Amino acid sequence: MQNNIRNTNLRFNLDKEQQRRAWEYLQTMDRQDFKSYSQVISLALVDYFDRYYRTQADPYLETRE
Repeated sequence: MQNNIRNTNLRFNLDKEQQRRAWEYLQTMDRQDFKSYSQVISLALVDYFDRYYRTQADPYLETRE
């Protein structure tokens, strides 16, 4: 069986608001919904980049959230 696991390290600078908020979300996330840091970070990255590339491909795409 191939080794399909990749490791990386994350560093959060808590003096920067966005990084501090991300760290706080990770610390307070509901473990019933999100089983691991890997799961929640992969969900967030895929969602972010899916939206980013969709708006790059269609500059008239408007999202209302």
